[in-house]
Amino acid sequence: MRETRLIVLVLALLLAPAWAVADFLNPDVGARPLAIGGAFVAVADDANAVVWNPAGLTQKISFEMTGMINRMYSVEGLRSDYFAVSKTFRAGKMGVGLAWMRTGLTDVYSEDNILVSLAHQVGPKGLSAGVTLKRFSISAPGYDYYNDPNFKGDDDAWSADVVFFYKTGNTRLGAALRNVVEPELSLITTTSSPDKVPREAVLGASYLFRNTMLLTGEVRRRSSVPSYYDSKLSFHGGAEVWFFDVFALRTGFDGSHPTVGWGLFVDPVGVDISLLSAGRVGNIYRLSASLKF
Repeated sequence: MRETRLIVLVLALLLAPAWAVADFLNPDVGARPLAIGGAFVAVADDANAVVWNPAGLTQKISFEMTGMINRMYSVEGLRSDYFAVSKTFRAGKMGVGLAWMRTGLTDVYSEDNILVSLAHQVGPKGLSAGVTLKRFSISAPGYDYYNDPNFKGDDDAWSADVVFFYKTGNTRLGAALRNVVEPELSLITTTSSPDKVPREAVLGASYLFRNTMLLTGEVRRRSSVPSYYDSKLSFHGGAEVWFFDVFALRTGFDGSHPTVGWGLFVDPVGVDISLLSAGRVGNIYRLSASLKF
């Protein structure tokens, strides 16, 4: 066990500067959105909307909070956690939300993202717009092992998202421009190429059949991607079927990876589980719980 932990530590320390925006590229949170392939920009009807599309917070008059725990790749200490809370005001005309996300390896490296969101109905009936203020933070205390004089230990930066949501009948449309300002983060003071969190444009649509079956899809385009990505474009889609408003089955595709999951809701508590097949890397399980009032 000690040798395994040492290997993980060394790899994490060596890669920490390169991973400075690793999770910020993929802020995928909430077992329910992930089970339908991450195609949530045109769904956004629960507290996960704080991250995915806060303009959707005007859909329901309620207070809701949700959280997620994720143990990653069976590596001890490697985890991804998430918490969000949302509240709708003025008879559904305005919504606010707060979210926190952290991914990291205990005592070695961590990424934190804090989001504050505001949404309001605008223009024609059914149209809402929103904005999210985002703070990115990285920290790598384990890197002190090398006593590098150019290592500064942590860094932080700010950005914002602009989002839209439109609902007419059973059809919903969503759009988001994420990271309008592309922040740069670095752990080394002498670096000439700090890591940039890229801008991302998202368009999506969903349709609800008889209040039981949801079909959703979206396309995303990033301003830049790491070399190991095949394209700046990615496609996401999924389906969700509810039985007696208590139990849900979900499936989808997140780019080229299939996803599945299920949900259970007994007012006011909900539990969701998702599974992403990440090929040779392995499977990723996520568990979320929520409260609605």
